[in-house]
Amino acid sequence: MEATGFNVVALREVIRLRSIASAHRIEMEATVSTYKQMLRIGTVGILADRQEFSLLN
Repeated sequence: MEATGFNVVALREVIRLRSIASAHRIEMEATVSTYKQMLRIGTVGILADRQEFSLLN
């Protein structure tokens, strides 16, 4: 009976850790997506600056 109790506790802990890992994965994906958007915006800004500079010269 004790082994079964231990298994239930272990299983609950595995489920808890998986849900935490899943939340972190989602958070990391959102962070990566945000950084990719920032890079795209920065790249567009640099290209626009280059075009503006070339028009001035």
